[in-house]
Amino acid sequence: MDNVAVNFAVAVALTIGLTEVVKRLEWINPKYLLVVSLIIGLAIGIFYISEGDIKAGIWQGIAIGLSASGLFSGTKNMVEARK
Repeated sequence: MDNVAVNFAVAVALTIGLTEVVKRLEWINPKYLLVVSLIIGLAIGIFYISEGDIKAGIWQGIAIGLSASGLFSGTKNMVEARK
């Protein structure tokens, strides 16, 4: 397995874990966990994965955050929260 794939998988797992911590501590409404996951993913993408390339880190962070939260279920929760 390629080192990039391993780093991405570890980043997604870390994002899932940190998002779950935020959920269990009830710091934020569960409907907004997609945003939390994206923020954590962006931070990991920029500071851990990209190694100084901010633009690549942002794209990778978005991919990490969406992978961790589930694109469709997270979007569904956000739409329901706005109603």
